[in-house]
Amino acid sequence: DKRKHLEEYQHTFQELWSSVQHVLSPLPENLHDDHAKDLCIIVSSQKGLCGTFNTSLFKFFEQDVPKVPKHMHIIAIGQFAADYLKRHKVTPLAS
Repeated sequence: DKRKHLEEYQHTFQELWSSVQHVLSPLPENLHDDHAKDLCIIVSSQKGLCGTFNTSLFKFFEQDVPKVPKHMHIIAIGQFAADYLKRHKVTPLAS
């Protein structure tokens, strides 16, 4: 029974990773310059049924990245992540 759940998780994660790679492929060419930058990918839910997950995610983000440094790119995956960044006046590289 556990194996079935793990296989479902693995399949879902692979689908998510494919989506992330799809988002990353059209990024601007200037990302490949000599100035290294950190990349932060925030993955939230798309719909409102995961309130606790989104709240915990944003609390973690605020604690770990209190102010977005200029050397960091951010990619938002999920409508709640995009809306969160917009409310905090952070422009994501992609969303």
